[in-house]
Amino acid sequence: MVDGRTWSTEEFRTLFAEHPLVRHLARRPVWRAADGDTAVAFRIAADGRPADAEDRPVALGADAVVSLPHPLRLGAPASPAVTVR
Repeated sequence: MVDGRTWSTEEFRTLFAEHPLVRHLARRPVWRAADGDTAVAFRIAADGRPADAEDRPVALGADAVVSLPHPLRLGAPASPAVTVR
């Protein structure tokens, strides 16, 4: 988050969403996918698919860049998806 690290869609799926151990931890945070001028906040649903705050599927393009943004950079529309326990 601090370093602004990014992953390609394929790297994100391999390293986080589909990894047998890491996928359980990767479901907790809110992720950000940017493809050109379009960006969307999403989470990993229990079934492993990217989903928005209303649990609608989010399509990650092949050229999208995935990052773990700081909560202040998510903006108002994505804020309800972030829960503090």
